Amino acid sequence: MRPFGPHPRALASSLAATLLLSSTLLAQDPGATHQPVPVPSTGPTLPAQGAIVRDTARDRNVLAQVTVPAGFAVTMFAGPPVAMYPTTVAPAPDGSVYMGTDLNLAQGAVKGRGRIIRLVDVDGDGRADRYSVFAKVDSPRGLAVAGSTVYVLHVPFLTAFRDTNGDGVADKADTLVRDLGFGLDVRSSDHSTNGIALGIDGWIYVAVGDYGYLNAKGKDGRTITRRGGSVVRVRPDGTGLETYAVGTRNIYGVGVDPFGRVYARDNTNDGLGWDTRLHYLPAGAHMGYPTLFRNFADEHMPSMFDYGPGAGTGGLWVQDPGFPGDWNNALYTGDWTMNKVFRHKLTPKGASFTVDQTDFVAAPRVVDMAMDDRSHMFVASLVGGVFNYMGDTVGAILRVGYPGQKGSTALNAPKLSDAKLLATLGSPNATHRLEAQRELLRRGAKAQTLRALERQIADAKRAPEARAASIFTLELLGGTRALPALQRAAADTVLRAV
Repeated sequence: MRPFGPHPRALASSLAATLLLSSTLLAQDPGATHQPVPVPSTGPTLPAQGAIVRDTARDRNVLAQVTVPAGFAVTMFAGPPVAMYPTTVAPAPDGSVYMGTDLNLAQGAVKGRGRIIRLVDVDGDGRADRYSVFAKVDSPRGLAVAGSTVYVLHVPFLTAFRDTNGDGVADKADTLVRDLGFGLDVRSSDHSTNGIALGIDGWIYVAVGDYGYLNAKGKDGRTITRRGGSVVRVRPDGTGLETYAVGTRNIYGVGVDPFGRVYARDNTNDGLGWDTRLHYLPAGAHMGYPTLFRNFADEHMPSMFDYGPGAGTGGLWVQDPGFPGDWNNALYTGDWTMNKVFRHKLTPKGASFTVDQTDFVAAPRVVDMAMDDRSHMFVASLVGGVFNYMGDTVGAILRVGYPGQKGSTALNAPKLSDAKLLATLGSPNATHRLEAQRELLRRGAKAQTLRALERQIADAKRAPEARAASIFTLELLGGTRALPALQRAAADTVLRAV
């Protein structure tokens, strides 16, 4: 299987045959009337911003199709007509939630059907009360938020959007990467460039389907080309664009753990020997598709597990004290066909991991997942839909939390002192560590900050993930000045192991 349905080449062949037959029949019947071509829907006309009117009956119907483990609670955060056809979701540090909506999904190639919607829960009840149309883009597939910057993968671009006047609508856009995939003038966005994730190592990772990219270009002029599935990464300023790992088939999302390790749940090749594989993707890895996996398995990186049928979608690492027990500090993946979010506990084995799989959320057509900084997971679902436009009642954004355990509170990094931001690099909440790091980077390479980071790295009593956060922050802030401290850290066997 593949997310959102059949392969575009099959659809193109079918469409061409249908058009040829139609034109032939019309030519044979001089009296035939030419009917106007229907205009594809671009969805309901929404004001630029406004209040969300709840459809309580539909909310109840959707929630009746969702199950979570004992102790967890789920709310219907948002749904149509504002939040429909979700393709990606990302909470922001200010408590708002961004989502991509695309009426084309897999099969359509009509321009003007994509948006980024900003959702706000005003009263804190787990349900969005207000919205704004943050940006209008074609084919939104990936979102990540850092401070006041919203990174959007909208095929074939990666763009940094900002709202500088606080009205909930982007007024600045900076294109970081061009031609990362193929736009709607060429083809639909199935098997294309997909989800993104911002890692603590300072890279934006991009999941790429098997159509790949031709001459993708970053802001510094660096270009890359790859026909086939892969993971690409780039710095948040658009520099350093590179192909990170190859040999995947059609991954839709990636998860990045507290040490910068990358994971993805892949898609099958429709019964031809490549099933739903769960990958650990170290830098430079070739995972075997399509040339090696059948006859040369010893020449490519093995996947952690093969789960058989399915259609992998989102990837997410959760480290949040609001998730209890084994639900914390684990990899989560989504599967569109299996209608599930799964939790995976990883155990190191050699250069990779052994892995288990446990059901977490059962929900129709899971597309993406993301954590906020307040112990909530947001799940994007294509409930009521399949892989193309089916009317204006498709989709939901769900919010999942564990009310019985004290969760994290909003960090509000811009209001913290440098000292508190440095202390937050030791937080048990991975989202807080990332938010603190991004704010420290924004403030620049102060001498006292660099010295404090060096002390944190040398402190063997700190948790490994806290020391890793300090290492990456020092590297990103200090550049070559950080090399002596990083060389000392490399002599530490604990740090080398992570």
